[in-house]
Amino acid sequence: MKISTHQFNLVSNLFDFYTRIQQEARKPNAYLLPIRIFLAVGWLRAFAEKAMDPHWLTGETLTQFFNAHLHTGMPFQVYQNFALNVFLPDVGWMAAIVMAGQLLVGLGLLVGLLTPYALLGGMFMNVNFLLSGAPNPSAFYIVLQLVLLMGRAGEVFGLDQLLRRQPRYRQPPLRRRPVSTLRWVSLLCAAIAAGIAIFAFTEIMHFDPGTSVKDAAAVLCVLACVGMGLSLITYFGQADYQRY
Repeated sequence: MKISTHQFNLVSNLFDFYTRIQQEARKPNAYLLPIRIFLAVGWLRAFAEKAMDPHWLTGETLTQFFNAHLHTGMPFQVYQNFALNVFLPDVGWMAAIVMAGQLLVGLGLLVGLLTPYALLGGMFMNVNFLLSGAPNPSAFYIVLQLVLLMGRAGEVFGLDQLLRRQPRYRQPPLRRRPVSTLRWVSLLCAAIAAGIAIFAFTEIMHFDPGTSVKDAAAVLCVLACVGMGLSLITYFGQADYQRY
């Protein structure tokens, strides 16, 4: 049976794509990818929640948020005065800026484009949410975003690596190496996590962005997807082909 040129090119492209995934997975900061995607989904969910709220862009929702926290007392008097004199008088503009910021941060983290700036923008918003009296989940996000910033997470399966001009070196040929036990264990873990994610997805009761964070099945589905991502990174990192 003869193999046509088209079939040969297709197989060659698939093999190149597979080896490309292996190369990315062997980077030291590859394990930050699932965390980056997790945060990206979180920011995009927050944007979608506001986009579906008819009272957000009018400023009513944000006004209620500030009034509620001003009534209970913000943790810092200086920030309370700032909210009264700066945010509330221009609450419509503030609502639009927050919504646009969450969209840009989410998209930047999702594709790994200008990731350091996206992370800094996200931390700036989280700090403001924290100072206004809403530490959950801002404190958690700040820690994760610091880890991603220090780890240059955008250079793994992201567009940031295209922005860095790196010299091309001639690579040695690929040679097969023994398959490690960890490789198969990680694949098994990925399969189990995928099964949990599918099961949890069928049990989700609230797909609305505003209430999905309170749905235990939705949270479990997201965590299972993160676990599956970490397992797949381990699987591809333990490559059966290596250049040496």
